[in-house]
Amino acid sequence: MKRALQIIFSIIALAAMNLALAGRWDWWPGWAFVILIVGATSVESLVLYRHNRELLDARSRFGKGTPASDYLFLAVFGLAFLGVLIVGPLDAGRFGWAPLPAWCFVAGAILYLAGEALVGWSMYENTFFEKTVRLQTDRNHSIVTSGPYAVVRHPGYTGFCVGYAIGIPLMLGSAWAFVPAAIAIIAVIVRTAFEDQFLADRLAGYAEYRQRTRYRLVPGLW
Repeated sequence: MKRALQIIFSIIALAAMNLALAGRWDWWPGWAFVILIVGATSVESLVLYRHNRELLDARSRFGKGTPASDYLFLAVFGLAFLGVLIVGPLDAGRFGWAPLPAWCFVAGAILYLAGEALVGWSMYENTFFEKTVRLQTDRNHSIVTSGPYAVVRHPGYTGFCVGYAIGIPLMLGSAWAFVPAAIAIIAVIVRTAFEDQFLADRLAGYAEYRQRTRYRLVPGLW
């Protein structure tokens, strides 16, 4: 019930902010964007509720032992992503600073769904997919090597970059939304490097996993 209320509140807030910033209720990319987000996150939450309810509970709070630097990342990342949701409607819906062609919505929707699917798959496989970086000794923290973790070490971040930082600006039809999106991607890259070293120093078996699975985010690149 708590999770359901959080989703409902988030949906209402997102729709209200999106259309209010656009300054018009007939802005179809805004409605389509909200509907797509609602559908994808609802399915993802339902699957996780049935398969990995412990993770949903863990992600609803900040775990003990989170480094102070990770709270700084959350602040930078959160503000950057909020910037995408603010700049996009202002640009494409209200002022028309640098609007993108309508076909970009389709490309963005495909990327968003692909990225969201990868994030959901990562959470499905990894019960330690909390929202902060920490050694989860209270949850018997261990490495996960199945599913997408056999290809890259941080597939959830890859999914975010593809689906949220690239897909959402395209769906909103705003070139300027890529500016805060780029800041969010940089923050994710920095956090990935930090988390990778953090786990290698503290989590048993992670150093060996890092040698077997060479790439952090993009196979063959980094």
